[in-house]
Amino acid sequence: MEWKEHPTIVGYLANENGEIAKVDETSLFPMDTLKIVTQTKTQKGYMIFNCNGKSKNSHRFIYECFHGLIPESYVVDHINTIRTDNRIINLKACSVWDNNHNEITLEKLKLKEGDYVLVRDKKTGKIVNWFCSITACGRYCGTDKSHIKRLLNKNKCYKDY
Repeated sequence: MEWKEHPTIVGYLANENGEIAKVDETSLFPMDTLKIVTQTKTQKGYMIFNCNGKSKNSHRFIYECFHGLIPESYVVDHINTIRTDNRIINLKACSVWDNNHNEITLEKLKLKEGDYVLVRDKKTGKIVNWFCSITACGRYCGTDKSHIKRLLNKNKCYKDY
C-alpha cells in the first residue's frame, strides 16, 4: 500500500484506502512505524481527524496528499455520495455547481402497487434502472438502504455514470 505525504502538513500521510497515519518522529525508521490516526464522524456525516490540535476534514486531506492542494473555490466531491468513503478513487475536486449537479438522481414514485425507486440519467432524462425496494436499489448502487432513504428524502443525486 502506497502512503503519500501531504503537500503542506508535515508528519501526516494518507493511503488510497482513505486511511491517515502520523509518522513516529522518535523512531530511527519513521516510515516503518506509522501510527494510524483515528477518524471520527461529524453530525453531517463527514470524517475528521485531529491534526496538530486542530480538526481536519479527512476527504480534503486525502485528496491533497494524492493530487496537491485543492484549487480555490473548489470542493472535494464524494463521487458515490457516501461521505465516509474516503478512498482516493471516490474523491474528485470540482466546483460547487458540478458537485450539486451529478448525473444520476434517485426519484421516489408513488404508484398504486407501492413505491418504486428510479435511477435516472439527468443529462438524457432516461431511466437507467428501477427497483421495487430501497434495499435492492442500495445493493445495485453499492450502499445501504438508510443512505438511499436519506437521498430520496432530499431528492439528491447518488452516482456519477
